[in-house]
Amino acid sequence: MEYSEDFKNMVKAHQGKFIGYGNPNAKILIIVPKIDDKRLVVYNGNNAEQWLANIEN
Repeated sequence: MEYSEDFKNMVKAHQGKFIGYGNPNAKILIIVPKIDDKRLVVYNGNNAEQWLANIEN
């Protein structure tokens, strides 16, 4: 999958945070209510690191 430079820069700038799931190249954006950071850590670990690994591989 090809990622835009804007998306790559956003992932790098938000290390340690939850970015989301799905296809960053899709033409639709689904926004969900914010949940507290403690619940994000439990359910998602470091989502930005997962995205960075996807970009690099």
